[in-house]
This record gives sequence, C-alpha cells and structure tokens, in this order.
Amino acid sequence: MALDNRFRFDELVKDGSKAIISEDTTTKTHTFVDGASTIVSASVDVPFEHIKGERDGETTAYIEKPAYTENQLKKAVDTVIDELVAPPKAPQPDVVPRPVYDELQDKFEKALEDLEEAQDRILKLEGEVATLNARLTAALTENDSLKAQKAVVDNQFQQSTERYKDQTSKLVTAILKATKEANERVRLNAQVEGLVAQKDVLRQQLLTLRKIVSGLEGQIEAGVESLKVQTEAAASQREAAAAAAEAQRLALQNQQEALESQLAGTAAETAAAAAGLGPLSDNQSYYGIKQQGPGSGPSDIEWVTSVDNPQPGKCGKLTVQNLKDSGAKITQISIAVTGQFTTQRGQTNYGPLGFGSDNGIPRKTASVSISKGSKTDVTMYMNRKIGGKNKPEPDKSNFLNSAQDYRGNFVITVKYDDGTTAKTESLSWHIRKNKR
Repeated sequence: MALDNRFRFDELVKDGSKAIISEDTTTKTHTFVDGASTIVSASVDVPFEHIKGERDGETTAYIEKPAYTENQLKKAVDTVIDELVAPPKAPQPDVVPRPVYDELQDKFEKALEDLEEAQDRILKLEGEVATLNARLTAALTENDSLKAQKAVVDNQFQQSTERYKDQTSKLVTAILKATKEANERVRLNAQVEGLVAQKDVLRQQLLTLRKIVSGLEGQIEAGVESLKVQTEAAASQREAAAAAAEAQRLALQNQQEALESQLAGTAAETAAAAAGLGPLSDNQSYYGIKQQGPGSGPSDIEWVTSVDNPQPGKCGKLTVQNLKDSGAKITQISIAVTGQFTTQRGQTNYGPLGFGSDNGIPRKTASVSISKGSKTDVTMYMNRKIGGKNKPEPDKSNFLNSAQDYRGNFVITVKYDDGTTAKTESLSWHIRKNKR
C-alpha cells in the first residue's frame, strides 16, 4: 500500500477496532457493527465521507510508476543494510517441557524393564529350544531304530506270506485232485456223497482259514500303526516299544507256524477224504476198511465159507492214517467184536474177527508205529475154523436152507503214545456159511 494512503491503512486497523462492540477473552473473536447509521465526515485523516464500519476490510491502492535516481540506484546495488538486523543469539540447549520429559523418562525406564524381561525370556526359551532339540535328536534316532525293526518285521512277514502262498497253491492242487477222484468214485460207491459233503465242509474251513489269514494281516497293519504311535512317544517308551515289537513279531511268527501246520493238516485231511477214509472220533486221524474176497451186502466187511470147501480167513484190509495235531504217534490198534460166534452154545469163542494170521483165533490187538502224516495197512482175518465141518454149521434139519448167515458189530480203537485214544463208529460184519 502506498504511503499516501496511510490514512486508509490506519482506517482499516483503527476504524475496525472502533467498530468492535465485544471481545471474547478466551477465543478472542469479535463482533462488528451491522447496519450502523453514523456518518464519518471527510477530514485530513479521512479523505472520504462514509458510514462507519461499511469500509472495514477494504484495501485501496494506487498504480504508480516509480521514479528512480540512477546514481542512487547504483549505490544501492550489493549494499548490505544491517542497521535493523539484530545480532545472533547465543546457542541455547535443546529442551522439552517437563511433563513431556517425565512421560518419556517413564516410558524409557519401562522399556528398559521390558527389555530385561524379554532378554530373560529369550535366554529361557533358548534353553528350552536346546532341550527340545536334544529330545528331538534322540526321538529321531529312536525312530530310525524302530523303522529298521519294522523293516525286519515286514521282511519276515513277506517271507511268511510267500510260504503261505506256496502252501495255498499246493493245497488248491490237492483239492482239485481230490475233487476229480471224488467225482470218479461217485458212480462206484454210495459213500462218496458223504465224502463230497465232507469236502464242502473242508472248503468252508479253508475259507475260514483265509479269513483268519486276512485278519492276521489286519493285525500286522494295526501293529505297524501301533509302532508309529509309539514312535511319537519314543523318548519315554523306547524300551517298552522295542519289547512290544519283538513280542508281536514272535506272536505273528507263532501264528504263522500254527496256520501253516493247520493248512498242512487240512490238505492231508482232504487227501484222506478223497482216498475214501473216514474220521476217527477225535477228527484228527482217519481209517478205511476194504473188502477182500467174495461177499456182498450192506455190511462193512463180509466173509463167505462153506462146510465142504473152507475158505482162508483173510477177509479185508484196515487202513489207518495219523494226522494228530500234536504229532503223537499211533502205537496200537485194537478191535472189539460183538454179535454171534463170540460165545455160542457154550462153545469156544471163535473170535470171529481180528488181526494176526490165518491160524487160530484172530488177535484183538496189533502193534504199529504210525507217525504223523503216515499211513499203514493192517490185514484183517476171520477165524477160518468157522468153515468146514466144525460147528456151528448150517441148519441140517431144513434141507431147503442151504446157507446160514451170522452178523455182528465191531469197533476199531487206536492208541497214541501220549496215552490218548480214538475210535471208529460202530461197524458191521457178516459171515455166510454154505453147505457146499
């Protein structure tokens, strides 16, 4: 603003303050006159007449072309004017307000305490980490050991599985052969139907055994899972886990051996059934009786002789096969005979059926040595003295009766070297004595 208008500048400053009617001591805000009627007349200081307050905030200026004196202007070039420049103040220290300083000091001390606690916590955690690393190393070492033991168990199980497959293949071959032989015997003997039924039962037993094997495989998998769980707690259960793994391996080995023995026994029983042998009372050994010489009828063994032409006493063959699970040996075979000829009309006991030879009364026992899996044939004899003119003889009072039939029953008993015995079912014998 030009110096000529000092009055206007003064008016903007002073007149405005004169128009103030109130001032807030807190906020320092002002209220100006609105709609004033006071006329301010022109004077030396006020060149224009106006209403008081209406020109507050106005700025008035003149556009002038300044006139400079060239010489004076040159003197002013690069001239430093320092009359109004105050001398520099002395350096002052950096300060902050006391409340701010105290607050920051408290925060600093609190930070130092937190830092000390954090360092203690870090040292403690580093110790725990070292302990955990040591335990982890021990657990990893134990895990490697258990993995090696598991690999040994898996290898043994694989070998056992291969042996089981070989046994199964042999068993299937034996069953197929037995089935063919049984089918051929259907046309020759009515007893084959019973053998076929036994064969079906054996097949069901085989399926059961296969389920048992499947169950054993599941137990092995469960055992492996158990080893994995025990590995996680290896630091405190190392010795117990190793002992459990060894006990399980021995149990599986024993079960596998028992299964193989059972499969071998089943195959032998199937072969015995296919050969026409029937089970003894213990269902662990088998027997069969084959007729030799003339004879016909439903009896298990028959013998025909006559008065005029006595026949040799050899009448049949007893076959015994030992399949005892315990491995006991059969050492003796005995026979108990009932029916006619045993004691008749006060005469000497004819026997009439037994073992031994064709001379005299047949013996009631025979000494044998049949190991497990072996089979032995024992010849059976009738008392040949029943033939010829010895008594008893056909009824002579009835000339139409040209022959006389005698019947009875007998039971075969085998004795094992462990003292146990097994018997056959009640079998029948038949003797026909002709006149000629």
